[in-house]
Amino acid sequence: MNTGSPSLGASARKAGLTKTPRCSHYNNRACKFCSEVDALEGRIHQAQLLLSDLFEAHRDLMSLDNDVHDPMRNLPPEVVSLVFVFCTTAGHPANREYDENTRRKVQPPLLLGAVCRRWREVAWSTPALWTRICVVIRSVNPHCQVGTAERWLSRSGQLPLSIHIRFPAGDILDPPSPRPHPIIPLLNRYSSRWAELDIDVVSFGLLRHLFGDLIEGASILKTLSIGRRATYARPTAAFSIRNFTPSPHVVKIYSISFRLIGISWANVTHVELGMIFIDESYQLFRLAPQLMNCWFNLVDEGAGGFGMPDDIVVLQHLQRLKLSEFYSKPLVEPFFAQLGCPSLTSLEWGGVYDVSSLPPFLARSSCPLTFIDLSGVGGTEEELINLFYGTPFVTTLKLCFVPAGDAFLELLASTVFSSVDSEDESTFLPNLRRLEFRNDKHFSWSSVPPIFRLEPPSPDSIRRPLESLSLDKYFELNWDPIIDFIDEETLSEILRIRERGVELIMIAYGFGGVDIVKASLEHHREQKRKRLLKKTAP
Repeated sequence: MNTGSPSLGASARKAGLTKTPRCSHYNNRACKFCSEVDALEGRIHQAQLLLSDLFEAHRDLMSLDNDVHDPMRNLPPEVVSLVFVFCTTAGHPANREYDENTRRKVQPPLLLGAVCRRWREVAWSTPALWTRICVVIRSVNPHCQVGTAERWLSRSGQLPLSIHIRFPAGDILDPPSPRPHPIIPLLNRYSSRWAELDIDVVSFGLLRHLFGDLIEGASILKTLSIGRRATYARPTAAFSIRNFTPSPHVVKIYSISFRLIGISWANVTHVELGMIFIDESYQLFRLAPQLMNCWFNLVDEGAGGFGMPDDIVVLQHLQRLKLSEFYSKPLVEPFFAQLGCPSLTSLEWGGVYDVSSLPPFLARSSCPLTFIDLSGVGGTEEELINLFYGTPFVTTLKLCFVPAGDAFLELLASTVFSSVDSEDESTFLPNLRRLEFRNDKHFSWSSVPPIFRLEPPSPDSIRRPLESLSLDKYFELNWDPIIDFIDEETLSEILRIRERGVELIMIAYGFGGVDIVKASLEHHREQKRKRLLKKTAP
């Protein structure tokens, strides 16, 4: 078929506009309609070429326009690069908990590159922007991730890397597979630059293959976090790096047995473990002499095969000890029996069976303890009070559901003032500044004002610097709120204490957290109104 415009017809057919051959009738010439169709297709193609040129010109013009309006256009690229690094470090998604929408969020380096051509050139050539990568392990179409991750990591230069591995809910690669997820070999190639490795779920299938690829040099791993979505199971999953033993400073591991954590503990300063046996804890204390912060979620019954020490194990640098729970009461005494912490300043303990093991431990440690947080304490009020006699440096005390009531508050009131040469009973919590007290035991609101009395017994008396008191009284839901409103005299004293600048919070739980001061004011106001109406009634 001869269209009379062979170049336009060919262009139209190349553009996909022609699907069937034109007729070749009428003396080997196309009919009128076929000729018109070919001509129109040629014009369409020309318009497409023009539109493509216009789009390209628009992109160039937009780039120039963005450059003109760029607030950093007069800054050298090095300064712009620093600005980019500062603005992305604090809010990078890799620092956030994973959620199902994470994969749909455009990460900061890509956002910066989408603004204009100059920003993209600067962002793409700034290695510090690409040192943190959050990889979402998916079992569906995993190969599509590899190219993106490889380009991302290639822009990071030779800087240390922060690797964050996330699993969508219900998409964990277990049981172990003989073949690794395609992105794991890529991450292994960069293991010499792992500075931080954060895996949110303990996955047999992942840990089996994530072993690094170090041939020479040494591991620079400083932070290791595995299994933040914790369980108390003790699987046989293990962590290690091939050919080298990393020596991190920060270790946060849940659901992996202590003996299967293939690291050197010599430089560890911060540790969080989901579950540990007592003999394992002492083995950790022996292997980690630099330990400063220690948090055990569960001290479990059983043994890891290490044996208990014969002598006292002294942790010279430990400043913070947090124990969320002991599996049973018999575990408490042996945990503290051989331990000494002379630098301990903070102690947090939940699910406490009793505090009888603490006074010997604190006396042995002779530590400057300034922060105590006890929750769910058993035992007696007398035992609790005896404990606090041995903690004169405490400035912040948090007590939740403890065996303490009016006797504890009255003791605070009777020891408001002390002197330099005071003894025993007059040195009860002399440095206390903040007290949070939530309880279901009985105590009276009238016990509060004496704690803040102003009149010193003698000119040389030193007043306890208590400046914040939060009292949360828990009641059963069938409790009648009228019977425990603050009486008017006590209420007036409390308001005067607040006027002095003391933070005094009083809450009644069991009713959604009622501000008992506000509720008492309204109650007494209503009672006065009722009495007035009764007097004026005919």
